[in-house]
Amino acid sequence: ESLTSSLKFCFEHGEENTATLPYPLIKETVDALTYFFRNLDYVSSLSQDTLEYALRETVHALLDDRLGAANGVKVDTIGGTVVRAINKLAMREATAPSRETSLSALILLQQSTISSIGVSQPAKVSRVFTKLFNKVMKDEHEKNKTNPLGDVKLDSLLYSLDWLLQTMEEIRSSNAEDSEILVSSVEMSKRLMTELVKCRGDSVRECLEQLELPDCGLTEKLLVDCEQEMGLPTHLPQNGPPVGQQNSHVENKGTHLAGLVNHFAEAEEGPDRQVALVALCNFKRSNIDFEAHLSHLSPHFRQHILDAVEKASKENSTEAGPENAAGDSLNERMKNLQLGVVQNKADQHPPVNQAASLRARLEALRQSTS
Repeated sequence: ESLTSSLKFCFEHGEENTATLPYPLIKETVDALTYFFRNLDYVSSLSQDTLEYALRETVHALLDDRLGAANGVKVDTIGGTVVRAINKLAMREATAPSRETSLSALILLQQSTISSIGVSQPAKVSRVFTKLFNKVMKDEHEKNKTNPLGDVKLDSLLYSLDWLLQTMEEIRSSNAEDSEILVSSVEMSKRLMTELVKCRGDSVRECLEQLELPDCGLTEKLLVDCEQEMGLPTHLPQNGPPVGQQNSHVENKGTHLAGLVNHFAEAEEGPDRQVALVALCNFKRSNIDFEAHLSHLSPHFRQHILDAVEKASKENSTEAGPENAAGDSLNERMKNLQLGVVQNKADQHPPVNQAASLRARLEALRQSTS
């Protein structure tokens, strides 16, 4: 993060005049970052949060108007040398970490780019993230020909994809005229689902059916569309699981809740406990027999969980307003709770906008299903 912060500082230096950019310092910083991402020992310990920060600042540097990358630069100039170096760095940052970390980071960066009002040139930034995503997929097929995407956790990617699809839908609803910003997001989401179906087959649908998504319809629809375009048999959503699978479905829900309860019990007071509580609220919203699933717990701990979930639900309903309390989407409840968690951590990490809230949500759900 220190090297990335140094790169960011280089482009915040001086005024808008191209001549004020400290090109030698930029080149040395980019070279240092490139060396870091070439070292497998360093990359293997890289967190998704740090990778997102590095990718975001690298892409913003690449698109800085003073470098002229958007309009093309002469290769024999110092600016051209820096642009090529930054471009290579961005590709190495995207491809060097594990596939799961890289893909999740790029999806969340895409989501935060199209939804944040503080991003300069959001359509261009979104397009670069999609190009990097395509580069990652090409690299995966070249280096892992026998089992592409075989090691990634489907639930993590599908949660991230669902968040991106919900954000895209909200943007369409609120600003239907500004469709340019969504072009690259649509391409990325469709490419990801297509690749998952190609590489993982029916396990994608099986995983999707087990997830407690706030709005599974968007991801389900994308899956059906991709299956149809690929000429595969489609499976339209059912009103419930087949009779032969009902017992298995109940068992899976019980196992899922057990993981959520365990995470809630082990989480420390503060942001971690808040994240665990969000996951329990999510489960209760989609399971009317929530209390029955807690029957195996001690009376005291069961009542503690019920009180905490009930309090969180009431507080959020009150904040939403009486007119929206009954029909308020789980997506909005999740955002309201998670944004408060992220605010508590704002002084500890570089600002990550809404992506941080999803990271917290994914971490809670990932731990509960692992």
